[in-house]
Amino acid sequence: MTRIAALVAAVALIAGALVLRSRWDENQRRGTYRLTCATELADACRTLDPTAFAVTVEPAGTTTDRLIG
Repeated sequence: MTRIAALVAAVALIAGALVLRSRWDENQRRGTYRLTCATELADACRTLDPTAFAVTVEPAGTTTDRLIG
């Protein structure tokens, strides 16, 4: 019986966390997303909605150097 209660409590905690996270994410989606694409994917990235995504196209090595260095 205690295992069942523990399982129910765990499921309730997970469900509660998912609901809270969902609401928090909805409040955070007011700005534009920044997306950096490799030059090989430039055409696909430029088809995204410009009001929702700020797209930067650059060689993959440039992005790697900027993130690591």
